[in-house]
Amino acid sequence: MSNKSLPPHCAVCPQATLHTLVRKGETEHDEAQHVIALAGNPNTGKSTVFNALTGLKQHTGNWPGKTVGKAEGFFEYEGETYRIVDLPGTYSLSSTSEDEEIARDFILFGQPDVTVMVADATRLERNMNMILQVLLLAIKEVVDGKFVCQPYRNFSLPKDTKEKVARLATAIEAEHPHLNNAEWIAFRLIERDPSVQQQFATPELSALAEEIHLNIGHNFHDQWMEDIYIQAERICSEVVTQPGEGGQLPLDVKLDRILTHRFWGFPIMIALLSGVFWLTIVGANYPSSWLDSLLVGWGHPFLRHLFEMAGSPEWLTGFVVDGVYLSMFSPF
Repeated sequence: MSNKSLPPHCAVCPQATLHTLVRKGETEHDEAQHVIALAGNPNTGKSTVFNALTGLKQHTGNWPGKTVGKAEGFFEYEGETYRIVDLPGTYSLSSTSEDEEIARDFILFGQPDVTVMVADATRLERNMNMILQVLLLAIKEVVDGKFVCQPYRNFSLPKDTKEKVARLATAIEAEHPHLNNAEWIAFRLIERDPSVQQQFATPELSALAEEIHLNIGHNFHDQWMEDIYIQAERICSEVVTQPGEGGQLPLDVKLDRILTHRFWGFPIMIALLSGVFWLTIVGANYPSSWLDSLLVGWGHPFLRHLFEMAGSPEWLTGFVVDGVYLSMFSPF
């Protein structure tokens, strides 16, 4: 539908241009002018955006037993065709699982024109971790309709670590001058990522990355992730206002910060596991004993008495009360 066919009162509506959008479903378009990647955490609404633009009813999943993959569709807007790819929801791009690898590889190797991050504004700090990682990969990234550029691409790793990563990134840019995400490639080469090594590594780059890996140590990944979490917390503390009087945080946010705390998280986890073990081995004996006293110690004589009062023959009483009833509840 074009704007010319709209009623007069619709033609002046700011939303009138949306009527030029034509949903193409999954029809193949070899000459799509633009490629859009939809990325984000699970359950943030990526598939809803995808379905609204393409007219499909697709969904991706990353739970056990669900085939992990990316959904693709097409739409046309103002005479141009767009290919949109709904990537699996993931919390990280460290490529430790199949869904993370699919999302990472498409952003890195699929060369989308823009990566759209769909984020949950009510839990922005949790989503910001993924956003900061995508910023290292994507040439163009959009969050809530605005382009995000360089300000948060710089990480505050230890000075000696940053210098080593920068040295490798410079060597990568010299070897692959077309790259816009040499720093992220450097991170992944240092971590010996097989996909990145296959695509970008040369003998010289591999040797340099291995030297840096040995100098930095095996905690490089922890340093990198910890720095991302620190940046995410700092950014959100500057721009997010939590509901509640006197600046009080919601209960679930308070619990989340305590249970996932850097220092208190492990003792709390050990205490909870100890409680579960005690409940399984010792604690469960108490309700089991109570049920045994109720159902066998008191319930069996009472039921037999009722059958005798009703004049039930002995064979029926024995079958129902001493047989069926006791076989059901005697384990207690």
